Amino acid sequence: MQSVAVLPFANVGRDTATDYFAEGMADELTTALGHIPGLRVAARSSAFTFRGTGVGPQEVGQKLHVGSILEGSVQRVAGRLRVTAQLISTADGLSMWTDAYERQATDVFQVQDELARDIAGALHGTLAAHTDSAGTAPLLAPRGTSNLAAYDLFLQGRYFLGKGGADPLWHAIALFKRAIAADSTFARAYAAMAMTYVLLPRYGVRPDSTVPLAEASALRALALDSGVAEAHLALGDVRIHQWRWPEADRELQKSVDLEPSNPLVHLWHAELLVGLGHVESAVDHARMAYDIDPLSPVTDEILGAVLVDARRYDEAADIARHGLALDSTSAGLHTTLMEAELFAGIATAPAPWPTARCASPLARSACVPSPCGSTWPRAVGPRRTRCSRACAAIVATGTVSALELADAQLALGNTDSALVWVTRSIQRHDAESIVGRPRLRSHVRRPTG
Repeated sequence: MQSVAVLPFANVGRDTATDYFAEGMADELTTALGHIPGLRVAARSSAFTFRGTGVGPQEVGQKLHVGSILEGSVQRVAGRLRVTAQLISTADGLSMWTDAYERQATDVFQVQDELARDIAGALHGTLAAHTDSAGTAPLLAPRGTSNLAAYDLFLQGRYFLGKGGADPLWHAIALFKRAIAADSTFARAYAAMAMTYVLLPRYGVRPDSTVPLAEASALRALALDSGVAEAHLALGDVRIHQWRWPEADRELQKSVDLEPSNPLVHLWHAELLVGLGHVESAVDHARMAYDIDPLSPVTDEILGAVLVDARRYDEAADIARHGLALDSTSAGLHTTLMEAELFAGIATAPAPWPTARCASPLARSACVPSPCGSTWPRAVGPRRTRCSRACAAIVATGTVSALELADAQLALGNTDSALVWVTRSIQRHDAESIVGRPRLRSHVRRPTG
């Protein structure tokens, strides 16, 4: 099978305000190429780790397990658009194909189509299998709009969606709304807005304020185009929050069927499958995500956690170590490694915990190592009093999930209190009550910086 990684395109010129457009071009090409049968495309989040590193094609090929890489540049100036692209073999570092496209800035759709078809032709030798009866190569992936202004706003929204954090996500929603105002039939914009709403709780926004908005946006997207994988993905997450498990499973499976080259659809489905008791199927999906996205610490974290649930502790520990080599500050990966080693009998006490990046107030208090609990190794000895006080203070803020607080109370030996928090989680239909741990909802698009 042919395989390729689309590296970040360079934004030629001094106008950093158009960075979104260069990134958007690489994104759209990744999506378009991912729809070609027989072509495996590395995930954007892994490919973009090589931004500005100067790493050679052969090393990129080894790390991403691809036979070729696509790199290029984009320049928009004085109403003109210039795109250069080069396809390079990772076996020997030699150029397989190169070209330049110069058009009016309003011809961006034409340039994208030509570029995707030319790349596919260079990889496959012919596009006969991808042409219609008239011999015309069709669009490789649905764009969703012919309105250039709406499309440009959509690319800007995707750019801020990829940054993560509550403020960028709210800004992304504003841009998606403007895109929809420019084209009310733009299903991909509705779907992206739905995804943004389901991601906001990852950054402290209450789910009950965003889930209804996500549901409305996803349903509108699917009414316009039932083939938008991202809309099914977002709706699946909504159904999990609503405890509508069979519907959630169907929506997430549909997103996998429509876009199997997207690691996120496999990761989210894996998390649900664990909660439904289909652990081996969850492992399969998490491994699919890992094959597509081998340099994502979040992928490692979810795969490792699923392997722990499958009681495959040695494999889970190996995956956690792989992820920590990519991001040593990941609290979730440290937790997964600790769980795997303790359950496997490799260790009987936790190692000293490094400073970890974590969105959870409970974790930041040093009471727990990660947002998914596992408090008990930290709630012993001289730290016990500190943990107990931190938990009491955080309960009052309402910023930590009930299940995480239940974990913390178990760690402190407060079984009755832990049961109270579990009951509250069930009564509120918290999503993690089925999944079993507060669910990671990072967009896994790219590292910042």
